[in-house]
Amino acid sequence: MVTAQGISSTPVKSTIGNKVDLKESFILSQLAFSPPGNTLAMLYFHDNIIRLFDFDTQTGKLTNARQLQLKERKYITKVTFSPSGQKLYALAADNPNKSTYEFLYQFDLLNKTKHLIISNQSNAKTPGLGIKGIQLAKDGKIYIAQGQYRYLGVINFLEGPKEACGYDPNGIDLGNKRARYGLPSFPAYYFRVTDKIGVGTPFRRNIEFTSGQAIIQPKYYKLISDIAAFLQKSSKVTIIITGHTDNTGTAKGNLPLSEKRAQAVAQYLTKQGIDPKRIIASGQGSKYPIANNKTAQGRQQNRRIEFFIQ
Repeated sequence: MVTAQGISSTPVKSTIGNKVDLKESFILSQLAFSPPGNTLAMLYFHDNIIRLFDFDTQTGKLTNARQLQLKERKYITKVTFSPSGQKLYALAADNPNKSTYEFLYQFDLLNKTKHLIISNQSNAKTPGLGIKGIQLAKDGKIYIAQGQYRYLGVINFLEGPKEACGYDPNGIDLGNKRARYGLPSFPAYYFRVTDKIGVGTPFRRNIEFTSGQAIIQPKYYKLISDIAAFLQKSSKVTIIITGHTDNTGTAKGNLPLSEKRAQAVAQYLTKQGIDPKRIIASGQGSKYPIANNKTAQGRQQNRRIEFFIQ
């Protein structure tokens, strides 16, 4: 653990989930954190399963092991999260050695759904053409290396549903250059939530609510109006609003409460002249705390609204 006192020499160990067979002679693997830092994805190259864990940033412990399986594919080769951590994008293949077919899937972790985004067949005239790498970037988009192809593919809207993700296979022209087997990697915290309003970066506003209620207090009107003003100047963007609660009460009650709070902010933006079609509101309940729920100050920080503009 890294604290204000330095790096602890005692590792934090978590024994969780199913055992993995490592008898394959050639094993590649990946660990990927979500930008908020609360979810860890783990995969092995010769496997069609993504293993997910909740990660406690305060203790370093892993909990809540679960799995995502692509029964229709043989291998999952790489994953990357959307900036909010609510969507997971996975690169898969039937035969990664020949690159005959390669696929990109979107997993909606909130609604537990799966969608095929790309099905890419290699061109016989260009051996090796296919999806070779995916990487989240600072602008909130995913870029795709496509073998010997002269373009980087781009997924423009990561937080929306499949039909609105805006995949462009010819996103960036590399000219005489080629992106072959991958793209530069970045630590997940590079894409973490900030307090600055902008496109492509999650940002947070501590809009507090009275316990058990979803009524916006007048002192937050200007804050939300500033967001509305930004949206009015940037007429082509969409805003995603996510409500969170502390752990007071039950999980069954906290989820709809967080949804109502997100909807309250969405309705206020609509009254400010923002088209409701440009607003996506949802709640996460108490699932993703950013502070310790054992203190009043920590619980106050966890009762929050987070935004993402894309």
